[in-house]
Amino acid sequence: MESAKPNTPLFWATLIAVVALDLVTKLIAATMLAPQHVPHEILGNHLRLTLVYNPGAAFGLNLGIYSRWIFMALTAGALIILARLYQAT
Repeated sequence: MESAKPNTPLFWATLIAVVALDLVTKLIAATMLAPQHVPHEILGNHLRLTLVYNPGAAFGLNLGIYSRWIFMALTAGALIILARLYQAT
């Protein structure tokens, strides 16, 4: 049986930290910047933040009603490729 790679704990810790940070920042934005489409001044007229949601799938691309499924399949494929590359190193 093959032993665990030395970078495996670092990989999982980084993955969990990035996902947690993403979720926390989305929660902060949703609570602090509500209501939608209303600019919130941070540094006067120099920096304003506005809460908006993307109705499309990724990067505003819309491939019809199956957009989300197509991008989920592409993401799953990319993750499988990355996992195999990680195992090969």
